Amino acid sequence: MRKLMLCCFAALGILCFTACESEIQEIASPQINTLESRNPNTDCEEFLEGIRVEDGMLHFRSAEQMKLVYECLEKQQAAHLKEAYAPYEELSDEAFDEMEEAGEIQIDDYLVLRTFERKLGFQSLRLILEKAELEWLQSEELDIENDPDDHFVIDEVFRTLLSVDASVMIAGELYQFNEEEENTIEERMQQSDCRSMKGKSYNKYNSSYNRRIKCSVAHVTYPWGRYALARTKNYFKKRRRIFGGYKWKIYRTYTVTRVYGHISDAGGVCKGAVNFNPSGSYRWGNRRSLTHRISVSTKTRSGWVRGYHYGGSGINNYTALTW
Repeated sequence: MRKLMLCCFAALGILCFTACESEIQEIASPQINTLESRNPNTDCEEFLEGIRVEDGMLHFRSAEQMKLVYECLEKQQAAHLKEAYAPYEELSDEAFDEMEEAGEIQIDDYLVLRTFERKLGFQSLRLILEKAELEWLQSEELDIENDPDDHFVIDEVFRTLLSVDASVMIAGELYQFNEEEENTIEERMQQSDCRSMKGKSYNKYNSSYNRRIKCSVAHVTYPWGRYALARTKNYFKKRRRIFGGYKWKIYRTYTVTRVYGHISDAGGVCKGAVNFNPSGSYRWGNRRSLTHRISVSTKTRSGWVRGYHYGGSGINNYTALTW
């Protein structure tokens, strides 16, 4: 069944790429690097020296140090999830959920990130949003407009490095990570809508099975470079064991996430477009949440960055980053 589903997914991907590429003239690609082949065994301790916590923010010596910590945490996070979920790959969603409810399976998806926060005594944006989301999920009907997890920063690893107001200090300079302010009229005329620091989330709900997926897509600029990202997160509405009624939970199921589309050519003002995922790479596995990141070199235009999302026991969705 899974092989058949992946074949269908590949066919849909080819059709989608063909349609997208017919709209946009492509030219020679700038250098693009993925994060998927990195060694997950690096010890992050060597990069932590000199990091301070002051005024509720992390203070890094340089953007390079922050990049090394970010990349190392990402590698260790991926390695942890692979190891933690591997023994249960053959379990159905229902069997996994029953064992989890009974306490026979206890997996902390954020163990690596939580350990980092505790080591530094730091209350991160990730931690605050996690707590708020768990409280929000106690409702039988979710108020999507007030979803705490619907934050501009969709990258869980990067959230771990930011304060509760999404800020960080690097070499004495304050960085605040919110969606960029509207450009001036002159800048808009020069750049059209060629931008970064944009993110968007969509929800798709299957009422017949009480399943929901959150589909997020973004193009962001960090102090050391740019990324295109897509994230798929799975939710299940289930009966409470003790108090009756229903609540929602983030649950493990088969998930596929892919970010794809176009960025500006080397000119950087989105006059020409470049396919930043020409190989059609994506991420998949039995996970609660799955993020696909690709490092890119230039900004993008509204509608150029897209995501494909599969999860929630069969829910799938295509998304576009628009503004």
